[in-house]
Amino acid sequence: LAAILARLIVRGAMWRDLPEVLNLALPGGVHMDALLAADGRNWTARPIPDGVIGALVLDTTQLAAIVSLAEFGTTAEAIVADLRGIIPARPGGAA
Repeated sequence: LAAILARLIVRGAMWRDLPEVLNLALPGGVHMDALLAADGRNWTARPIPDGVIGALVLDTTQLAAIVSLAEFGTTAEAIVADLRGIIPARPGGAA
């Protein structure tokens, strides 16, 4: 997120051509169960309650036209590895 924001700040300062609204996300979607498994977490699946959105994927077409997203890992394993890379820098780690 920080790397993408930095690139958007530079782009906006130089070109002033950013859209008013922009989805910030990696392309595609990752299931929460895949993230938990990649992190080695124990968990129990439960049915999705009525009225709860079961899946949400943001459209990153505009973002990808401005910032190259190819270098960012979009698999559960890549996302967990990225998180593990920043945890030591945070006091007390992450929960």
